[in-house]
Order: sequence, then C-alpha cells, then structure tokens
Amino acid sequence: MVRLILIALLVVGASQTATAQVDSYRDINDIRKATPSCQDNPRSPIRGRVSGNTTGPLDDSIRVSFVGCFKTMGECERWRGQASSIIDSTIVQYSCAPR
Repeated sequence: MVRLILIALLVVGASQTATAQVDSYRDINDIRKATPSCQDNPRSPIRGRVSGNTTGPLDDSIRVSFVGCFKTMGECERWRGQASSIIDSTIVQYSCAPR
C-alpha cells in the first residue's frame, strides 16, 4: 500500500514538472510569435527590447530575449508589457525607442 502511494506521488510530481516545462516553453514561443520582426518590418520606426530570466522546467533559470519593430509607440508598449510578464527575476532590458 505504501509503495503504491509513493508511485502515485512520483507520477503526479513528474506530470506537474512536464506541465511546467510545456507552459514555460509555450509562453516563450507565444511571445516570439507575437513579436513583429525588424527584418519583416524594416520601415517600422519603433524598436522594442525585453530580456531577462524566467524559471525553466527544472526550476532552472532560462535567459530570454525579444526584439521587435512596431509602427507606434503604443503597440510597442503593449507588447513590452506582455513580453515582460514571463520574466520572473531580473529584467535586463525593457525599452521602446525610435530606431
């Protein structure tokens, strides 16, 4: 009985770790998809930058960095807030500025 409970706890723990891993990478990929590339938008006058660390799947620190180019300062500021929301420790870069 005790052995069965321990196995169940291990399975639940592994499941939660796998879910955290998927969520970490899903969030990062969602931000990347929502970031308009400067290469694809060479005439966009505003460049946004966000970088810092987020917690990875094994409670490790993952450095993330996003750069995008936007038509307006408002678009960049909204994106910057979304992109920085996944950073859970020190934010290294957090800017929207003319190119």
